Amino acid sequence: ETVQGNSGIHMLHDSQIISAGTGDNAAAISLKRKGDINLAQTVYGIHMQGELTKIESATGSISIKDMTNGGSDDDHGILIEKGAQILSTNKGMITIENTNTGIGTASLQGNSIHIKDVNTLISTCDGDVTIRGGALEQGGFTGGIYLTEGAKIHSTGEGKITLTAKGSSQINGVPSPEDAICIANLGTEISSLHGAISIEAIGNSE
Repeated sequence: ETVQGNSGIHMLHDSQIISAGTGDNAAAISLKRKGDINLAQTVYGIHMQGELTKIESATGSISIKDMTNGGSDDDHGILIEKGAQILSTNKGMITIENTNTGIGTASLQGNSIHIKDVNTLISTCDGDVTIRGGALEQGGFTGGIYLTEGAKIHSTGEGKITLTAKGSSQINGVPSPEDAICIANLGTEISSLHGAISIEAIGNSE
């Protein structure tokens, strides 16, 4: 159980996680927050911050998942900001996912997944990038996937980029106006050299 006022996983101050292997048995990297949330008010589920903060792999997969169950009042499920980077330099796949689908307890300003700020980068070569997010059914996260303020998602080779998210149906019983997927601000970019880009947004159900 996550207690009030804490992040589940917090990476900052130039911290780095690197998988240097290049073969089929290269080490995978996994950051996962899981468990039950009982009306907790955590700051973030998973938080990466700072220009020298990074997760990097060549061929090993990178997985970042918030898998808590129910009742979370997180400001953001997953927040990647202020120049933090997630890099696959070869064919390693990158998955960023928030699977929290419970019932929130309050009207919040946070998002299921928020990637923001200049120099914040999700980059791959030939590995696919998959980002899945979604607001809670009622209350809780008010937006799905937000890419804003100059953040970038790049594929420099064959890697495909897929974004899939659902917005909130209600906030405290009122239909939510928030976006399932929001890409905003000058310099914010999704680009690919050869891999397909797919963006699928599921709007409010009510």
